[in-house]
Amino acid sequence: MSSSESPLITLPVRRHSHFYPQVRRLLAEAFPPAELIPEWVMNALALRRSFDFTAYFDPEEPSGFCGVTFTIHSDDLLFVVFLATNPALRSRGYGTRILDQLKERFPGFAIALEIEPMTTDASNFHQRERRLAFYQRNGFVETGLYTDYEGDQYEVLRYLPSRLPGEAHQGMQYADLGVLRSSLEELLASLAIPVYIPTIHVGISE
Repeated sequence: MSSSESPLITLPVRRHSHFYPQVRRLLAEAFPPAELIPEWVMNALALRRSFDFTAYFDPEEPSGFCGVTFTIHSDDLLFVVFLATNPALRSRGYGTRILDQLKERFPGFAIALEIEPMTTDASNFHQRERRLAFYQRNGFVETGLYTDYEGDQYEVLRYLPSRLPGEAHQGMQYADLGVLRSSLEELLASLAIPVYIPTIHVGISE
């Protein structure tokens, strides 16, 4: 986030929030039904301490609402389950601003998320490439780990916190893929929905 930009306003998403219909509409537009967690489950999980369901607003933008995240975290690892930006405001840096605010809110945390894998025969391959490039510009790297949800595979990307000389961040332990893998398995198991508990493996399964 540049020094000239004000932080986005963040508000917790709850079923009674006046902007709740906008959030649900954005999630439905951004993700296919098979990838979405049932609405009632997301609302229930959002009340737990380790989950955050957050909407983002730019007071300088007439439309206001610019994005949403749904995350789960441990003591030093943040997993971004969903991140979506308002399509009317895309290509204006809001995705980067949201990621920057997550990094600021969880200092010292490693951050992991999933994207569709770079399979060249995919019908939306170029879209997948652009998505990977976006996350790489924001400090994420490919890990070689993949999640598998009943045959649907996703690539795990990872961001490690910056470390200043003489500083030690616990999140740096996730440079070890074995640690990252086991910790992700624990986090995803806490979703408490069998169909959303993936297997995590190295490389794409045939």
